[in-house]
Amino acid sequence: MIILYDGSFELINFIHYIQIMDISDSKAPIQVESNYDQVRVKLQSAKLARKNAEEDAKMLRNRINMLKLEQVKASKKIQETHQKALTIVTIQQQNIGAQETKLHQKLRLQQEEKKLNSSNKTKKELTLSAIKSKKVQHEEAKHSATKEIKQELYISKEIRSVLEQQEFGRKHFKKEQIKRQEKDVVEMRKKEIV
Repeated sequence: MIILYDGSFELINFIHYIQIMDISDSKAPIQVESNYDQVRVKLQSAKLARKNAEEDAKMLRNRINMLKLEQVKASKKIQETHQKALTIVTIQQQNIGAQETKLHQKLRLQQEEKKLNSSNKTKKELTLSAIKSKKVQHEEAKHSATKEIKQELYISKEIRSVLEQQEFGRKHFKKEQIKRQEKDVVEMRKKEIV
């Protein structure tokens, strides 16, 4: 009597029935054994395919977890960069405010000196151009900080998009795997019935 590894009681009874039914016919047990071998090979290949699919799913889960960790790191970096940018902008605004105050004091002094001397007119123009250049520098710094934040947000969106695509792929892979397993089960049941 043949012992099946998957515990299929019906197949054992079927084989035993055929062997008892016609002992003189030597082809029947050989066909049964070859059918059994085919079923055994198919079961083993199905088990191997399932094991491979589980390993693939495990690898996908690990990759998704790694990407999630990378997204968390990227989010932290974005927050840190945002905080740094805010700090830089605040310090620059404070510096500009202090510089403007100093420049206003200088302008007042220059106006008083202008009454004494007409040559102070050129000094005032120089002071105003210095104020304008400081404002331009401030705007450029603000623009570069904004550009850096936008770039990091774009990277974060890209990572999120990759994670969503991988999640979709994983779900699709699982559905296909379930369909294949159901199809294999239906085919095995048909063969058992035949």
